[in-house]
Amino acid sequence: MLETYLQKLSQNSILYHSTIFNTFLLEQQLSTFSSCISSSDLAVYLVNGHKIALRLSPACPSNIALELLANHLGIPRVDITSFNYYGFDLFMAECIKTDTRFDELLYLKKLCDFESPYLSYYSLSAELQRKMRIVLRKNVWSLNIELAIDNSDVISTLLLMQAQYEADHDFFDMPFKMSSLEDQSQSSNFMKIARRQSFYGYMKFDWCVCNISKKFSKVQPWFGEGRIILLESPDSKQEFPVAKIRSWSTTENSSYHEQPNSISGRFRFELAFEFHHSVSSISYIRLYSNEVIMMSFILQLMVEEFSTALRNSKPTDTVKITALSSQKSLTSSTSLSVQNDLKRNSFSEVFNCVIGDDEL
Repeated sequence: MLETYLQKLSQNSILYHSTIFNTFLLEQQLSTFSSCISSSDLAVYLVNGHKIALRLSPACPSNIALELLANHLGIPRVDITSFNYYGFDLFMAECIKTDTRFDELLYLKKLCDFESPYLSYYSLSAELQRKMRIVLRKNVWSLNIELAIDNSDVISTLLLMQAQYEADHDFFDMPFKMSSLEDQSQSSNFMKIARRQSFYGYMKFDWCVCNISKKFSKVQPWFGEGRIILLESPDSKQEFPVAKIRSWSTTENSSYHEQPNSISGRFRFELAFEFHHSVSSISYIRLYSNEVIMMSFILQLMVEEFSTALRNSKPTDTVKITALSSQKSLTSSTSLSVQNDLKRNSFSEVFNCVIGDDEL
């Protein structure tokens, strides 16, 4: 009953963003996982595998942890009309070792403001802690907004790192691959070419099933640039712009327990959305996947970005890059300790580390 009540409360955007509601949820997490509290630092990774150690209070929420990390790296805050952020966020991801320069990262969720990154990680079993990472990655799903925030060496390097990861993991084809992040002439050309590719900046999900062309079609979802793309094969895909999505819901898939051997029963969750092809033509699309939570989060942010663009004829003109405010308001129990200090005039130590430090 309490879980259902809190779920209903969280659907109210005013309550969801209120300090009282977020503090309540954080306190519940602290109470539930108090046994996980120790003196260990929290490791946050960049997409190239470099590890940054954060010394945080277990009561420090995700937004404060992000603010500390952004301040240290020199990532400015971005003010975009109705919502403020850095263009980057903290995500929980499973790390899969590969033979490429960048290990594969399967993103499970964005860390919310009402949770403690410290407790979210250390409440995991020892086995899961070896697999999971908290990763700082780009959280912009519109190329226009990305171009607007790309105004500093630090942001340009992080965006380049993300693009290299996507190219190495076959999000799109590139005519060449960069050997170093420090080659400025190569990096500029690399980004120009990458941003012209079809799936640049998208989030790629594992193959799942959907009801688009038949009851259980095998599809690979791609979310980004204001649309959902369901790829059935290299030559067959269907696109669903968020401008025509009126509502959506995420639920636990009843077939997961009732029909474990069925096609849809292999996936625990369902994402359903109402898509308006025209005034008189409506489809109800159902996706069965184990990555629905991440899908729903990206869909929500794409809708927010689209709404911002609607309110402004030139959305990029409304983006103001401001210096990050001082950290005087942060509690004394929250401090930042970075292994291998970031040199302001040289990013090679941090951004060119493709293997990363020792595992936790």
